[in-house]
Amino acid sequence: MAKRKIEFKAHHFEMDGDVVRLVAYSTKGVAVRAIVDMADLEMVKRVSSWRAVWNTDFDSYIVLSKTAIKKDGRTVVRKDTVASIVLGCSPNAPIRHLNGDVLDNRRANLAIYDRHVPNDYEVIDADTAFVYLKDRYGRTVSKALITSTDVDKVIRSGYTWVMKRRASGQPYVVNLNDDLLLAHHLLACDAKMFINYVNKNPLDNRRTNIEIRENQE
Repeated sequence: MAKRKIEFKAHHFEMDGDVVRLVAYSTKGVAVRAIVDMADLEMVKRVSSWRAVWNTDFDSYIVLSKTAIKKDGRTVVRKDTVASIVLGCSPNAPIRHLNGDVLDNRRANLAIYDRHVPNDYEVIDADTAFVYLKDRYGRTVSKALITSTDVDKVIRSGYTWVMKRRASGQPYVVNLNDDLLLAHHLLACDAKMFINYVNKNPLDNRRTNIEIRENQE
């Protein structure tokens, strides 16, 4: 059976002084308004079709455009956000909305996140420190435990520690720049080695809680 084409109501613009509200619609007809500077109106207008979709990363609607393009001999879908169009960057760039509002796409509210900025941290006592974990947009979303003496090894240039989740929902900690597991980094072992977390919590990377196993048996 052929897949039914999803229809979106056509977007439009509302002028308001120095800003423009791009009004886009979801499949259910929900109107979502994204703000841009008046100076960027023509750039945003060049995109023929804007739509409102729910984004689980932000737990909010965002406004984007989908375009079918050819890549390596196959058709892929490019998803441009309003922010990526305004900044003229890749749709995969880690764009931050500085005031936390993902629908505010004025230039003063946008910045591409520098993935090489070290994490914030807090030393709790002689044995324990917290590393504040970010997502790909630079937002602090959780924290990991490490041994205090490992702070200098973890908080350093080139290492940005983020929390990801496995298909099961279990969280774990990796370096954003090369996907290296925090435990592998601390134990200086091969990334293929299996890590056992003694208390079953992958966010606890204190030395007493991480150990290498040859396999998952």
